[in-house]
Amino acid sequence: MASFIRNAVLLMLLLVFSTSICDARKRRFVRVENNLALDGDLSLTVHCKSRDDDLGVKVLPINGTFEFSFKPNFIHTTQFYCSFQWPGRFEWFDIYKDSADKCSLCYWKVFPSAVCRLSWEFDINGAYTDCYPWNDHATHIIKS
Repeated sequence: MASFIRNAVLLMLLLVFSTSICDARKRRFVRVENNLALDGDLSLTVHCKSRDDDLGVKVLPINGTFEFSFKPNFIHTTQFYCSFQWPGRFEWFDIYKDSADKCSLCYWKVFPSAVCRLSWEFDINGAYTDCYPWNDHATHIIKS
């Protein structure tokens, strides 16, 4: 009987462990949209990368989008950060941080004052209500 209980406990632990690993390895989708229309009709230059991947430089017109997908690593340290540049401004933002972002569809809009994520869970209309300021340590105003 003790052998059966021990095996049942081991099986349950294995099931819990494999479930958490499967969730960690689900593909994540990130979309970035240029919403700089408030500052005029401005193109947005985006450059996203992680420790392992450089996704290259993209130039987005107003309402233009850039999308990428990836699978987070097993140890929950996956992070993608992007630089954003438009006339007179250069900003940085952590567009995905596995320790903080649990979204599988991470849709972002870039505004002059902040970056806002689509809130799937709390807004039935899918509004971009989760807004975050630019990274403080890397915010720069470019002098022309």
